[in-house]
Amino acid sequence: MDFDIRKIQTAVQGGPESDEPLICPTDPDELDAFLLEHPDKSFWCGELLGGCGGKLTTRRFGTRLRVCHFAHLPGQGGLRPQCGYRDRGLSSADHLYVKTATLGWLREQGHTPRYHFIDRDDVPIGSLVDVYLNDRKLRFHMNAQVPPDWDAPDAGEPILGPGVRIPADLLEQRRYVNRVKFTTDGHRRILVLGTEVFGESTEWDIALEDCEITEDGRLKTPVVDRIWNTESRKPAPAPAPAAAPLTQPTAPPDTGTHPAGVQIGGLVHNITAAVRRKDVPRVRQLCKEADQEMSRCEGPALRHLETAAENARLWLEARDHEHRALFTRLEQAVADGKGWHARTLLDQAKKLVTHVEPLTGHDEKTVAAAWKLLARPPVRPAPAPVVTPFAPQTVDSREQEQRRTRRLAHTKARSLIGRLRAKGLPAQERRELLTELTPVAEAAGDWLSTRDRRDVQNWLKQAEKQAHVPELHEARKPPSKAVASAAQAVRGALKKAAREQRTTTWKQLEQQLGSALPHMSIADRIHVLILVDEATPPDHALLASLVVATDPQIREHYREIAAAQNLEAPENRDELRDVIDADVQQVFSTWSR
Repeated sequence: MDFDIRKIQTAVQGGPESDEPLICPTDPDELDAFLLEHPDKSFWCGELLGGCGGKLTTRRFGTRLRVCHFAHLPGQGGLRPQCGYRDRGLSSADHLYVKTATLGWLREQGHTPRYHFIDRDDVPIGSLVDVYLNDRKLRFHMNAQVPPDWDAPDAGEPILGPGVRIPADLLEQRRYVNRVKFTTDGHRRILVLGTEVFGESTEWDIALEDCEITEDGRLKTPVVDRIWNTESRKPAPAPAPAAAPLTQPTAPPDTGTHPAGVQIGGLVHNITAAVRRKDVPRVRQLCKEADQEMSRCEGPALRHLETAAENARLWLEARDHEHRALFTRLEQAVADGKGWHARTLLDQAKKLVTHVEPLTGHDEKTVAAAWKLLARPPVRPAPAPVVTPFAPQTVDSREQEQRRTRRLAHTKARSLIGRLRAKGLPAQERRELLTELTPVAEAAGDWLSTRDRRDVQNWLKQAEKQAHVPELHEARKPPSKAVASAAQAVRGALKKAAREQRTTTWKQLEQQLGSALPHMSIADRIHVLILVDEATPPDHALLASLVVATDPQIREHYREIAAAQNLEAPENRDELRDVIDADVQQVFSTWSR
């Protein structure tokens, strides 16, 4: 299976069968607060969401990821599980938020509600939510593609979700119908009630606290109460099938308009055009209009509007994050007195703020401080000392070079030690690893832990007892021409994979390249992958990540591959996986162009 590029925004907590929904914040700062609220990090691709039941983790926003999101944890062999969960947007868990939002409210009224999330072949999970109140029932219709069966004996009190239509003649007979939708507040979904009245528009923003369930199981909102008081009677029961054959209502053709005459196609066009112009205030306004119109349209019009609004919100989040990050860097440059850096950031800020709302007071202070810094007379740097081939290095430069050498040696030694601790390691590979480890362990010195140094000494003593010492000091590497030739072939194959937006494994490379890539030990494979990226520009991700992402055996050596290119990789496995995933995305982005 190739690299998992699904951006999942909803999950459940506690286990795969849970009905407690979660939304992953798209902003890194909000994600930090979210993780503090959920320290157990028990996130699941819930079965009640239509997911596979697998465990999820969070992926953090970075230079290569547009937004923070949930992602499947790799299973055995490091591969991501197959999952048919495709509806991953903010609204995909709204049927579960029905319970979250109404449970406490119903209990306060003395009810003991039972929730049933209907899942049938003809009714996908999440389409209908039945709330049983003793012998009465509320039915939430959350899917516009599953029209209500108004004549069903167990239909209960209907509450219609976004895009779920009611025929005009039926609405006239019933006089009203209650509606529900959800809005996003940070990483929470907020239930909003409304009542649609025949001949009038839908009145929204009705608080649950202002509503009640009557003795006969009906939802009474303030609007419903007004209708009942005006007519001095409660709504008439639904007509019998013989009087009004509404078993399979036929919806009018989807013209992209709702009864009030608003052109949904025009609204979608305006949203897209505002994003293209980078008109942030206009985009925010149009997204609010889209929320108001979603309950009044259905079919392709609803899908187009939801897609346009969701893309616009993602764009707004990315712009907001870019704005915050830019001014944070500018503030730091001012604090460090780096005038040249501040000038560059000010130029970027000029381009950015022309498309956003007015600056905050804090941002204005940052800009003023930056201009004040640039107004200072430049400080002429002291002339650099003349260095001759025989001139000793300064103490600072020597220490920096020594620390850099030890850091790289420590990174490589830790990678080799981890490989040597693996069970069932072939003797030949163990000897090769010890040969590589000896000099780097000496260079790392006391940067290695006591346990690491003890294990290295024990391995070397054991090798001496087995009389393999001569072999340990022989560099058993293939001829340089063979390695260079294999690296060239692998680099070409990885470039092709990058253009095709896919990952690969070493076994697949062997099958693809044939005799151009002979069978090699793990040490030789790592050597080849290091050579592959010698020509990779410093600001580009490593092509080797396309193999590392899906080949568990090679993934254990990614720190060594990165260290050879003067790059550092985290020790933590989860953080390392995030880095590898981000590198794969950057490789895809680079080579797609």
